[in-house]
Amino acid sequence: MPGALIVLRTSDGVRIIERSSAPCCFGGRSTIDPMDMRHLIIVIGMFASVATAQEPRRPSHVDPPLIAADSVRNMLVLAGRAVVASIMATVSDSAPVCVSFAEGRERYRATATEHRMLSDGRVAVLDRTDCPETYANMIAYVDSLGRPLQRRPPGYVDPRYVELVLPVQWSMFTVIVEVEVSQGTSSDTYQCLRNRTATNQAFSCRVIRHAVS
Repeated sequence: MPGALIVLRTSDGVRIIERSSAPCCFGGRSTIDPMDMRHLIIVIGMFASVATAQEPRRPSHVDPPLIAADSVRNMLVLAGRAVVASIMATVSDSAPVCVSFAEGRERYRATATEHRMLSDGRVAVLDRTDCPETYANMIAYVDSLGRPLQRRPPGYVDPRYVELVLPVQWSMFTVIVEVEVSQGTSSDTYQCLRNRTATNQAFSCRVIRHAVS
């Protein structure tokens, strides 16, 4: 519970005269001289217990879990794995992959097991909300001397965001999944297909849209 910080205004400034674990003037008792009450400044909630102050820092936002059938989740993750594998085959960097499920504007987190399914062991797979900094930007922010305000560390590669897009499209013979991949200011939409009845068949994916923002 927040405490009360009680400050007395005097001719030579202010001084703290009482700290308490509960507010002093709302049913509690105080040791303050009644003659000084008119000079009091009472600040509620300005200090907390040491235990509260030492709580570990939590992320400002965590995506909710996806509620979906296992068959749908598996199709999304397998398509994402095929896309990540195709990208890793053409690049030499080890930028992390930051994954989420996407439905419209909503984003949902993947499980640790799904992270492992997406990884080839070469790159880290993280939640979208744990993704490191992206430095690429269409607008350059500089100080009064023209120096960039955000300096990319030497050798740093922006992370890749991978969104596994709902809904999955099912036909009598085919499963179709879209996967969005963005890095810096560039993004690609992949369309991934596989035979619905061929349980061991990998997805075949191709880029159907490219955008720069």
